[in-house]
Amino acid sequence: MSDILTHTDAGVMTITFNRLDKKNSITSSMYSAMADAVSQAAADSAVRVVVFQG
Repeated sequence: MSDILTHTDAGVMTITFNRLDKKNSITSSMYSAMADAVSQAAADSAVRVVVFQG
């Protein structure tokens, strides 16, 4: 399972940290995945808000 999960609904993209065993500490690959998700949200005119959650 991925350490970063994304879900988009009603103009809100939720980016979830999914590394509970390590208290959601961020790795370089997680940072890259988050950056990709934010870039994807910026390119999608339907996304109005990005929410990060752990």
